[in-house]
Amino acid sequence: MKIKTIYVLLFIFIAATLFVFLRDRSPINNGNNTDYYPKHLLLARNPNDITKCIFTKKDKTRIEFERSDSGWIITYPIITKGSKYSIDLMINAITTSLPRVSIKEFSDLSNYGLEYPNCVILLFSKNSSTPDTIQIGDKAPTSPECYFRIGSSREIILSSDISIDILDKSLFHFRNKELFDIDIGQINQLVLKSSKGDFSIEKSPEGWNWEGISAHFESGIVDGFLETLPNTLIYEFSSENIDSLAKFGLDKPKYSITLSTDKTDITIYFGNRVSDKIYARKNNLDKVLLVKSDILSIFD
Repeated sequence: MKIKTIYVLLFIFIAATLFVFLRDRSPINNGNNTDYYPKHLLLARNPNDITKCIFTKKDKTRIEFERSDSGWIITYPIITKGSKYSIDLMINAITTSLPRVSIKEFSDLSNYGLEYPNCVILLFSKNSSTPDTIQIGDKAPTSPECYFRIGSSREIILSSDISIDILDKSLFHFRNKELFDIDIGQINQLVLKSSKGDFSIEKSPEGWNWEGISAHFESGIVDGFLETLPNTLIYEFSSENIDSLAKFGLDKPKYSITLSTDKTDITIYFGNRVSDKIYARKNNLDKVLLVKSDILSIFD
């Protein structure tokens, strides 16, 4: 009797699974020219094939980025390293998402915020001679989703994967905000400078040593500090050049940290504090940055 019950339950489970599977792949018309169907991808594009993106908003904000061997490079309005995570996230959402709702006939684009789209995204693919155009409206339904359409298609789409938050994106969002672009496992020297003095720590098989002194430095302090570096983010690009360092206190830095590997040296200079943040500048970046001041805890 127990075996028979198990077979019955198994049959019910299989039948329910097949029902859901087939339902999610069949268009259902509700009489209002609206289909609910996760049936096909919005764009028949592999996200890895996207080589360039132009992101334009109604307020004339325009950001262009291109794929490079190491990730993404922003090429307009400035030339700088892009955030691989943020750009890939947006492109993956557009190219691999499934439409949840499709409105195939409509009389007024303004009802969806698409008469004058709030945002237009052009995606250039290495397998296509013309870009894909994605128009995004700012009149969202009662959900985080937003209306959009592809090119001049007579179809307006809602997708759970594309959020209205995309309309709030700015240049800062797409920029690389990692302060340190270095493999911390390769760091073999740490030089700290402040008004109280300078000292250098070198890595050895036994741990960390004071330079020129046969004494060990507390390895836990150095290793703990280095482990925080990949999570140190830039909170603001306060100036796109270093023409006026004095107003940031960077003409005569109060602190500096130099990290060295066999291949490169990175020095961060620190100036004036702003609440719990501090202005900083990297030796290989002609910009003034604002970062969390707790990075200076190593000096304690």
